[in-house]
Amino acid sequence: MATLTYREGETFQTDNKTIYQVASGTVDMSYSGGSSQIGKGGMLGALELFLSEPSFVYEALSDVTLQTLAIPDISSLQSQITAKPNVGKALFNIALKQFNALSKDYEMQFYEIDNLYNSLKN
Repeated sequence: MATLTYREGETFQTDNKTIYQVASGTVDMSYSGGSSQIGKGGMLGALELFLSEPSFVYEALSDVTLQTLAIPDISSLQSQITAKPNVGKALFNIALKQFNALSKDYEMQFYEIDNLYNSLKN
């Protein structure tokens, strides 16, 4: 595991091959539909492991220290989960929360496009 540090106000994105655990500080996870705060013990990057490009922008709300866990491929992820089932549960929960945030944004965009289409149609 490597350690990364960010100063308050710095922004960053994940690399789609790493999971990050917040060791200290608070991070704001922003996406097109909103944001969510992640504090000590929280995890970043779980959903991004399954995406082709980063979907979130992270900002350090205070000085932040992150512990990293490299996941170069799916078989490596499976090995980590087999060795540490609690990591698998935590990753699933984080990925689900991130997916829910994105899906709410998608639903809102679809709703807005549908309303625009209907108003133009009339």
